[in-house]
Amino acid sequence: MLALFPLLAVLSMLVTSFIGVLVSVFIFLKFSRRTGEFSDFHKFCMVKTIPDIFVCGAFLFWVVPVTALSLTYAKVPYLPNVFIGQIASGGAYILGASIQMCMAANRFFVIYFPFRQHKAKRSYATYCAITICIGLAITYTLLGLRKLCAYVYDPDIFSWRVEESECADQMTTLVFWSIIILAVSSNSFNVATAMKFLCTQVGTGKRK
Repeated sequence: MLALFPLLAVLSMLVTSFIGVLVSVFIFLKFSRRTGEFSDFHKFCMVKTIPDIFVCGAFLFWVVPVTALSLTYAKVPYLPNVFIGQIASGGAYILGASIQMCMAANRFFVIYFPFRQHKAKRSYATYCAITICIGLAITYTLLGLRKLCAYVYDPDIFSWRVEESECADQMTTLVFWSIIILAVSSNSFNVATAMKFLCTQVGTGKRK
């Protein structure tokens, strides 16, 4: 019989993760079934839904059942826990943050250099950027699959945690600084884009 707190935790995670998976899959299908040629930004948006599906799916299909069964950490199957943990906390986070940075960079270059980009070259660059982002996500996932080096779900504390080892600490530091660098880069592109819009509005207002 589940206690009150675990029951509330299971229900909240079940509802939240189910909605997250449903919405993310719907958006992905909506983007992928659109007729006509996809814009570069459209491609980035479609890929951005993939890490969202992975993260929400990890909760829906792993965290919720493990918690609902009242398993202790010692009874949780180790290899699936490590694999799912790395996909959700390593690969998906890096993929989401790197694609977000690419979306910000795409807006920046379109706004600042609207007439200096050949369409074919732009599409090639977009595919290269997406490939690099996916490659980074796979690399970070594989790095965490080393022994005692991963994020795992611990039902004893109802949370994800790193394993207790030097390797796990190094992976945590690597992921943390990678996210910081990607976030700073993304926000820098966004600020520059916003400043361009602001300057354009001010210039237009003065001419009027």
